[in-house]
Amino acid sequence: MNEKLYQAHPYTKEWDTHIVNKIEDKDGFWVELKENYFYPEGGGQPSDKGTIENQEIIDIKEENDITYIKIKELPSNDKVRCELDFETRLAHTQHHSGQHILSTVFKDIYDGNTVGFHLGEDNVTVDIDRLDLTDAQIENVESIANDWIYRNLEVKTYVVTKEDIEKLPMRRPPKVDENIRIVQIGDTEYSACCGTHVKRTGEIGIIKIWKKEKQKNKTRIYFRAGQKALKDYNEAQELLGEMSEVLGAGRSELLIKIDKMQKEVKQCMKDMGDILKEFSSIEGEKAINNATSKVITIEPCERDFAYVQLLAQDILAKGEYVVVLPSIKDNKVLVAHNGDMDVHVGKIFKEHVKAFNGKGGGGDKQAQAMFNSADDLKAFSIKVEEEIRKTI
Repeated sequence: MNEKLYQAHPYTKEWDTHIVNKIEDKDGFWVELKENYFYPEGGGQPSDKGTIENQEIIDIKEENDITYIKIKELPSNDKVRCELDFETRLAHTQHHSGQHILSTVFKDIYDGNTVGFHLGEDNVTVDIDRLDLTDAQIENVESIANDWIYRNLEVKTYVVTKEDIEKLPMRRPPKVDENIRIVQIGDTEYSACCGTHVKRTGEIGIIKIWKKEKQKNKTRIYFRAGQKALKDYNEAQELLGEMSEVLGAGRSELLIKIDKMQKEVKQCMKDMGDILKEFSSIEGEKAINNATSKVITIEPCERDFAYVQLLAQDILAKGEYVVVLPSIKDNKVLVAHNGDMDVHVGKIFKEHVKAFNGKGGGGDKQAQAMFNSADDLKAFSIKVEEEIRKTI
């Protein structure tokens, strides 16, 4: 059996052919082409994108060794013009060939077997069955893989029988017993694969590993190749340039500058915390002095809920009170006492919070809730205060 056209001629971009079979579906038609260069999903590689007579392809599948392409409407003529989204095809091809190189290098250098491959729109990953791979080892694999690219090795693809497999130094046994398609890179990499591949390794351009992720029993390697790697590099360069301009530092000085800024921000946050503590102590004392009962409430404040919590701690540390403290900024309210009051604030919340479109609850000493609007927050705060006054 020969290779499929999309395997043997991965750089074909457009062609004329005939529709030889049509199957109507609920939201379109599946068509079979006499000559087909569109790749159906398989082997970790997504299906191609493109058009038939300027109609966007909806889906591509393969059944019983026949490729079917789904389009919304049938063309007026069985003779059709097909166009491949070559940017997508090239990205798939460069990454798939790149994965074969990475898998071989991981296997040969560090005895790491490939147990998974995913070629996605945003991320391309290869899973290696080792958890102990170091950053230095991964950098070494990347360097060797790119050396394969610089050497511009020939990539051969051909179909063999089960008997022929025994004569080849396969990286791993094939999953099929007949019509086994081999992808050979140089004289080192031999793998069974149904995907599209470059003709020479130089066409990959570059392989860049940008992330590793340890999982249960494997290490997931994230990489980019070819045009996608170049695009990623350009975006990173643009971002670094913008950061250098904004921060007024050269690229080699960026980390030093950022570290200095982080320390300054941390000190500012500490200073701000100290100021807020002092301010909450003053405001808490004022609230106690103005209180006419053990229930202390304040006008809904514009400060965040963290400040409200700080204020509650300060007031409750100075005596036996129940505080009702709303924060308009976060549309949240805190009700609490120090445990010496015969008030179960959680029960009050449970009985009334839903009537004011709120969500929340708590225990006997403390409860909090969030609301959709400031009006609901204010109304609920008033209601809670009334219920507490009835109790004490």
